[in-house]
Amino acid sequence: MAVGTQRTSARRSSVRDVQIGNIVRQHRLANGLTQSALAGQLGVTFQQIQKYENGKNRISSGRLQSIADALDIPVSAFYAHVPIKKTDAAALAIVSLTKIDGATRLLRAFQKIGDIVARKAIITIAETLAS
Repeated sequence: MAVGTQRTSARRSSVRDVQIGNIVRQHRLANGLTQSALAGQLGVTFQQIQKYENGKNRISSGRLQSIADALDIPVSAFYAHVPIKKTDAAALAIVSLTKIDGATRLLRAFQKIGDIVARKAIITIAETLAS
């Protein structure tokens, strides 16, 4: 920064940053990669991968292409989701739920259950255990 200039506000993570970071995490896990392994392919630290996945740091277009190449997916995979307005706090909360240990595995398994009655039973069990 130039002398005499001040930053008026700190940059906060946007919903989009969190969404893209979550997609990076999902594809990294699906490929069986650790944060360290992905970081090694990209030439960054695993802490940087953590920041990307948490939406703390924005991912540049060049870095996003490198991540897509490392995960063997098209860059468009990061934008395949339905756009969410920055002000949609509920959507941000839903995205953050996938950071809970085991949540992604649970959602993938739940998605594969075709029987509606079985799905409802699992929801009832989860709600009972949560209360």
